Amino acid sequence: MASEGGIIIRQHIPIYTSWKEYKKDKGQLDNFKGKLAIKFSMNGEKENVTSACADMLKGGTRQMRYRLTKKYFDGYRPIKLGLHHHVHL
Repeated sequence: MASEGGIIIRQHIPIYTSWKEYKKDKGQLDNFKGKLAIKFSMNGEKENVTSACADMLKGGTRQMRYRLTKKYFDGYRPIKLGLHHHVHL
C-alpha cells in the first residue's frame, strides 16, 4: 500500500511547501484516499483509514520535498536563495 501511495503522490498530488497547505486544501487528502480506494478495497470514511492515509500523504510529500530540495538547491547558500535563517547562540 505504501508503494502505491508513493506512486499516487508522485503522479497526482501537488507538492506544497508545507504540510499546513494540505490542511487548508482538504480536497488533496480526499483525492489521495479516492485513488487508493480504487487500488484497494477499503472504506475511506472510517477514521482510522483517514488517519493512515493522512500519515502516508504527510510522509510522502515530505520525502518529495526533501528530494526536490536536494536535487535543485543543494550546494546553494541560503542567502543566494533568498532564505533568511536566524542564528541561535
